[in-house]
Amino acid sequence: MSSYRIAEVADLSGVPATTLRYYEDAGVVSRPSRGDNGYRSYTDRDIDRLRFVARAKQLNLGTGDLRELVQVWETDDCSSVQHRMAEVVATRLTETQEQIADLVELAAQLQAVTGRLEGTPAAGPCDEDCPCVSQAAPDTPPAVPLSRSLPLSADSTSATIACSLDPDAMHGRIDDWRRIVARAVTRTAVGGGVALQFPADAGTAAELARLAVAEQQCCAFFDFRIRLAGPVIEFEVRSPDEASEVVAAMFGVPS
Repeated sequence: MSSYRIAEVADLSGVPATTLRYYEDAGVVSRPSRGDNGYRSYTDRDIDRLRFVARAKQLNLGTGDLRELVQVWETDDCSSVQHRMAEVVATRLTETQEQIADLVELAAQLQAVTGRLEGTPAAGPCDEDCPCVSQAAPDTPPAVPLSRSLPLSADSTSATIACSLDPDAMHGRIDDWRRIVARAVTRTAVGGGVALQFPADAGTAAELARLAVAEQQCCAFFDFRIRLAGPVIEFEVRSPDEASEVVAAMFGVPS
C-alpha cells in the first residue's frame, strides 16, 4: 500500500491541505497515522475518501452531511451511499428552492426601495414621508430579476429573466411545482433545458398544463412542452442560458 505526505494528497485529491486539516478537525475524515518521522502518512484509501468528499462538497452540503455520508461510504456498499445521498440531496434541493423564493422576495423589496430612492430628495432632515424611511408599497408587484447576469432594464422584452408574482404567490407556486416535479421518474437533458417523464395520468397532465400556463403569465422566459407518449408524459422545460440555474433549482438536473 502506498504512503503519501499531505502535500501529495492535496495534489492527488484536489483538496487543499488547509481544507484537509479542517475536515480532520471537524471529524469528516479520520486523522491519519504518523510515520517514524512524525509526518502524517496517508494511504490510497484516504485519497479515495477525500475525492468522494470533494464531489459531495460540490453540492454545497454541510459538514454534518459530509460526515454522515463518509460513514456510509466506509461500509463499501454503493447502494447504501446512493440511498443516503439521495435523501440528503432532496433535502438540500428543498432548502435551495425555499432560498430562491426568499431571495426573490428580498429582490422585490430592494427594487421597490431603489425606485423610491431615485426620486428627487426632499430638503431638510429625514422624516416619515421621505423615501429613506417610508415603506409605501408599489401599486403592482415589480417584475423581479431572477438572473444574476441579465438585470431588468427599461427596454426589456418579454424574454427578460424576471418574475412578476408577489412573494406570497411565489412561495405557493414553487410549492406547487415541487409537489408535481417529485412525481417525475426520469430527467434527461434537452437543448436549453431538461425533459421530465411522468407516468401517464390524466390528472398529472392537467396539473402540468395548468402550472405551465400560469407560469407563462408571470415568467414568460420559460418554454414548456407537454407530449403524451404511450405510458408516459414527457414534459420539457427550456429557457435562455441566463436562466439555467432557475430551471435546475425548480425542475432538477438531468440524471
